[in-house]
Amino acid sequence: MKIDSSQALLILIALGFTSFALLDWFWIMPYGIWERSLAERFFVSSIFAMLTIVLLNILIIWWEQRSWRHVKKEVYSMIQEELVIMFRLILDFIENGLMIKNSLTKENAFSELCKLKETKGPLKPSPTIKELLEDKTSIKLFKEIEQNINNVELKYSRFLTPKLNMSIIKIQHSLSLLERATQMHKILPMKEVESTLVSVSFRVLIDEIYNMYREGIEFSPTFI
Repeated sequence: MKIDSSQALLILIALGFTSFALLDWFWIMPYGIWERSLAERFFVSSIFAMLTIVLLNILIIWWEQRSWRHVKKEVYSMIQEELVIMFRLILDFIENGLMIKNSLTKENAFSELCKLKETKGPLKPSPTIKELLEDKTSIKLFKEIEQNINNVELKYSRFLTPKLNMSIIKIQHSLSLLERATQMHKILPMKEVESTLVSVSFRVLIDEIYNMYREGIEFSPTFI
């Protein structure tokens, strides 16, 4: 959860009381600027106020996390759905991907993802790569996934960690590479650079699907 304006204000107030307590302890009391009993009362009051604000802030954060945890779970579920669809699409166009897809189950989905994650270098496209570059339906699905993930990021960014946000950025960039490859294919069909763009894009997408799992996005869908 990100810190909102009210929590930031409480933190600033707590820092203010802490600063005054330190000033009182190291300057006002040693140099006798105020009567010592008065300085001591201000010191104790400042410490008490600071601790009260810190405790209040902790309670607010705890309550918000408790209240919003179901929303966070739903946000993560929305992202998960897009990742699973993207994973299945990728399997259509990489070497041995169709064989993996045909044996894919809820139980082995994550292990198959790990195997692809551990593969060194770019994922090798299958002979069906030409279909991806010429099939408007598949590219449209990839673009819809990109848009849906982007919408989730814009609307619910407060529930996403910095690492999740970074993964989303990388996924968006990789999906834009796919679209660029299809545009190049229309001009210069089946040049090596197109295959390279697709390979690099798929490599990043698989890596980021795995990284998002490590950040809390489950990968055991019921509709696999």
